[in-house]
Amino acid sequence: MKLTNKSKADPSTNDDLTTKEFIRRGIASHRQGMSDVRKLLRESDNAATAALAESAPPNLIEFWAACLQIPQGYTVSYATLSRVIQGVRGEQTEVAKLSRAAGKAMSLNPMIPTIPCHRVVGANGVIVGFTDEGATYTLAMKAARLTGEGVPVEQSGERFIVRRHSGRLLN
Repeated sequence: MKLTNKSKADPSTNDDLTTKEFIRRGIASHRQGMSDVRKLLRESDNAATAALAESAPPNLIEFWAACLQIPQGYTVSYATLSRVIQGVRGEQTEVAKLSRAAGKAMSLNPMIPTIPCHRVVGANGVIVGFTDEGATYTLAMKAARLTGEGVPVEQSGERFIVRRHSGRLLN
């Protein structure tokens, strides 16, 4: 299976995308996103990944589906991704608790870059690590992928940070 970004978002229509609008769109398209994630998993050439279509806990699928809605050229914080899930579930689970669950889900993403977990960053724009089948990608690799998508990233020592006032960090 060819790994490509399956985000339904059209970058040309997202010039003024706000955090509130991203959350609204994420909630509205979540059911289809869940279906899309399960389909992507089932169609994987990797048997273990394909098995996740039926065996992955629903909360992982929920977060992967929300992640699938992040348009190319944007990043969202774990808290913003959590607010999508909060809206879908119609509950008021603490955002901090959901943010930790989002981090766990992104760390278990079996389909990098198809499910674009590299677009999920810390609330302050700091890029944090991610893994794929036990191989650890460096922060520099994640920063390079984001830069290639048009996200302005600055390096400060060993840290990489999405520029907060770029309009590309939905926080």
